[in-house]
Amino acid sequence: MDIFLVLEISILFQVTALIIAFWLIKVTGRKEAWILLAAALTIMVARRIFTFYSLYTGTSANSFTLSIELIELAVSVLLAAGMAVAVPFIQSIKRSEELQIDINRSLKMFTLSNEAIVTATDELSLLQYICRVIFEVGGYRYAWVGYTELNGKPHLHHVAHAGFKEAGSEAPLIIRADAEQGINPISTAIRTGKPVVCNNTHSDPSYGLWRNEAVDLGYLSIISLPLVLDNDVFGVLNIYGEKADSFELSEVKLLQEMADDLVYGVKALRAREEHKRVEEALHRSEERIRASIENMPDAFSIFTAIRDDSGRIKDFRIDYANAAACLLSGLGSSELGGGKLLELLPDYNDTGLFDEFCKVVETGQPLIKSKQTVELEEKKIGKGEKRTYNLRAVKLEDGLVVAWRDITELKRAVEALWVSEARYQTIFNTAAVPICVEDFSQVKAALTVLKSQGVTDMREYLGDHKEFVRSFAQMVTIHDVNEAAVKLYEAENREELLNLQKDIYLPENFPVFKDILVAMAEGKELYEGETVNRSLKGKRLNIWIRITIPGDDREFENLLVSIFDITERRKMEEELLKAQKLESLGVLAGGIAHDFNNMLTVMLGNITLAKMKLNKDDIVSERLEKAENAIHRAKDLTRNLLTFSLKGELSKKMVAIGELIKETANFAVSGSRSRCELSIPNDLWPVEADEGQISQVIHNIIINADQAMPDGGTITVQCENIASGAADLPLLKESRYIRISIKDQGAGIAPDGREKIFDPYFTTKEGKSGLGLATSYSIINKHGGLISVDSEPADGAVLHIYLPAIEAMRAEKSGEERKTLKGNERVLIMDDEEAVREVAEGILNSIGCEIELAQDGTEALELYLKAREAGRPFDVVILDLTVSGGMGGIETIKKLLAIDNDVKAIVSTGYSNDPVMAEYRRYGFRGALNKPYKLQEINEVLSSVIAGGNS
Repeated sequence: MDIFLVLEISILFQVTALIIAFWLIKVTGRKEAWILLAAALTIMVARRIFTFYSLYTGTSANSFTLSIELIELAVSVLLAAGMAVAVPFIQSIKRSEELQIDINRSLKMFTLSNEAIVTATDELSLLQYICRVIFEVGGYRYAWVGYTELNGKPHLHHVAHAGFKEAGSEAPLIIRADAEQGINPISTAIRTGKPVVCNNTHSDPSYGLWRNEAVDLGYLSIISLPLVLDNDVFGVLNIYGEKADSFELSEVKLLQEMADDLVYGVKALRAREEHKRVEEALHRSEERIRASIENMPDAFSIFTAIRDDSGRIKDFRIDYANAAACLLSGLGSSELGGGKLLELLPDYNDTGLFDEFCKVVETGQPLIKSKQTVELEEKKIGKGEKRTYNLRAVKLEDGLVVAWRDITELKRAVEALWVSEARYQTIFNTAAVPICVEDFSQVKAALTVLKSQGVTDMREYLGDHKEFVRSFAQMVTIHDVNEAAVKLYEAENREELLNLQKDIYLPENFPVFKDILVAMAEGKELYEGETVNRSLKGKRLNIWIRITIPGDDREFENLLVSIFDITERRKMEEELLKAQKLESLGVLAGGIAHDFNNMLTVMLGNITLAKMKLNKDDIVSERLEKAENAIHRAKDLTRNLLTFSLKGELSKKMVAIGELIKETANFAVSGSRSRCELSIPNDLWPVEADEGQISQVIHNIIINADQAMPDGGTITVQCENIASGAADLPLLKESRYIRISIKDQGAGIAPDGREKIFDPYFTTKEGKSGLGLATSYSIINKHGGLISVDSEPADGAVLHIYLPAIEAMRAEKSGEERKTLKGNERVLIMDDEEAVREVAEGILNSIGCEIELAQDGTEALELYLKAREAGRPFDVVILDLTVSGGMGGIETIKKLLAIDNDVKAIVSTGYSNDPVMAEYRRYGFRGALNKPYKLQEINEVLSSVIAGGNS
């Protein structure tokens, strides 16, 4: 055999033995591996020594050397084989030692966990401690606990964790990786309620989704242990191991037992917490009950029977008395507590309550006494008074509970309610407004049915179903009415109206019935509307009804319906409409009078000019004189037309009232069956009055007197002077009056009508407005006078008019100071009527005046400015008040005053009632001239104004 081949094989086995020895040392670290390594090294060293010896001695490779090499080869083979055989044995020993270490660690972990479960006081702290024990003692990579529901929120919620400190990972990362993605050990454990183990996350195909994360976080195995309480998985304990196969069967059993113990600990903690909550709730409840009883207004006491040797109750021990009971007894809680009832409160025996309390204890039957009157002494509550209580006593073991409820205020409230009800009935029965108590419950029920059937637009539905509206009267029942309603509907008594209530309705009521139904259906709080009823005697009534609609359906049984009688108001409104028509007629009459006066001005002026060209004895002059008189009568006619117009202010001047009364009275009775007898003294004092309005007053009163005598008769008009004190009329302020008495021969005025005779719209005559006397009253009052009436039934009526008189010297003053024109005055006349301008020009030319004419204010201003600039200003300007389509007198005078503050202007109009004519000075005029005017009138006004006065 080749010695070198043996040497090579020997070296190969020696190297193999060295490698195995080194691997065993690295893997197991046991001493057996070191022995094998030492043996291999020894053989190799011995071989080297032999080789060096052979070389040193020069021994040749002979058969001895070959034998040695064979022996070395055999030893090397045995050494390598021995090492190969020793490897499994050494590994088995290593695993046993490691397993023992793991078991010891698990047992310690289990022991610490059980100790924590026993001593734990808080559920979350326990869970956190268990996780920390698993991580720190158990040596696992990570541990965490998740609950399937927390605070009512589903899904998995992290509650405790420990581990991964060096990796810097957080619990939510594990939860996201393990609990919210597909099927994994955690979800499987929750779903099945059994432990789930994954011993190699790198090779287990079911863990593919989380493999990268397992690599990053450094774990190779995981176990999920369900936490099951009462067959319900409420959470899961998850443990992660760094090595594969970290969870062997024995380890799984131990961890499962630990999880079960943890569940027991959680259950015990929850039970303890629940018990604590129950105790606290019970304690709070007891405190609330105690506080409620202590502070309740009712007197509350607990008594225990004290029996003698025979078993008979001889007294009661007071175990408890609240503040109200102490107040009722007049004793403090320290005095009552533990005291004996009859010793402290002997009144209980005197009133018989003690015997009744004994009966409650012996029989068990409760004692209920209403309106028990107790007289409270002054020493008890600070004031002596009697109060009323309801008493209730109920058996409690060998005693009883007694409650006293003070019903004094309730009793007073009930009595006050009775008084209020009586007061309500009084107010209801004596109310001036008719009131009905009506039952609308059937109406409300019918509307509710319609709504349930889908009717949304009630107005449209009722418009299409008129039969429902017609049934309204049958659905409403009147329960009660007051006296005013009985009187309104002309019933004999309340019962008659209630029995015949359906007779008051008319077909005109149906629209109102519909509106009421709509208002109730729409939930409105109030309905108001006008309708028509009829009385039981057939009288037509215009009424305004008001219904307060309640929100509670139960209150529909007694609705208050207020009824306002507006029949007279409707009549007054109709009369007002007539009065408005009359006012319109007055406006028309005023306009006619204005235009007519313009025409009369032209006619009168031309006649005056024509007469100036003739001799007085000429037959033509005589004819013109008659025409002039006719024009003056026409002027009186326009004045009478103006009495229909109520517009304007007083235009006062000195009036010879006798002539005015004579003219007005004769005009008023013209064409009637009545006649006037006038008694007017020649020395009747003059008055300062508005001729037109005083004429209207006389006219109205005479017309009223004429209407009071349908078959005609005599109207007596008597005038007289009344000095101070001659009349018993304290309302008169002046010392001198004239009295105008107008008496008719009619049926007279009833006493209740005399007070209303001057009220607007009051009249006893059909088809009349009732405004005549009211207007007359207003006019006389504005003149500072008074109007009164005397009348007796069947003896006619006499109306007395009192007007302040003026002194005779004032009446004559104007005549004494009368002035005339010189004949060279420059006069500017502005009037929109060409004929009026020409007549005025002719009249003033006839007396020597220089005239210029303008048809409106604009032209008048131009002429006035030119005259001033030329140095020939006008002495006076006559301005027409109203110019059709141009600048009138008011606007013109404003602009003239702006040009010349000393301008002397006269306002002229055919509408004498215009307020400007009454207060012309206010507007800047120096005088006023009513159309138509005569030569003498225009001469006097112009003379007065030019002289520097006012006219």
